[in-house]
Amino acid sequence: MDVSDDQARLIVYVTAEFVRRRQLTGQPIPEQVRRLLAEASAYGTSERPQEQHSEPDDLIDTETASRILRCTSRNVRRIATDLDGEQVAGRWIFRRATVNEYAHLKQGS
Repeated sequence: MDVSDDQARLIVYVTAEFVRRRQLTGQPIPEQVRRLLAEASAYGTSERPQEQHSEPDDLIDTETASRILRCTSRNVRRIATDLDGEQVAGRWIFRRATVNEYAHLKQGS
């Protein structure tokens, strides 16, 4: 089956969004979906954002963020919007890189 560049970009976008939502809710990512994303990404979609390549371990919960930031989980929830947190099913989820960057900036001040 021939796929145009626009169709490949759409496949990458939809698949990456599916993967992201499953990561946020802690659901496993089917291997077929991982392969589809890898194949569609290699098809020549160099214009797509790199953020769509996030791995499951890039997402962390409040407890992990509190250990990185060396503060209480209550404080993490208070600054959740500063950390670009996203609330899913009543739980805050953060990107590890964002929390690490915030921790680095916090230590510098």
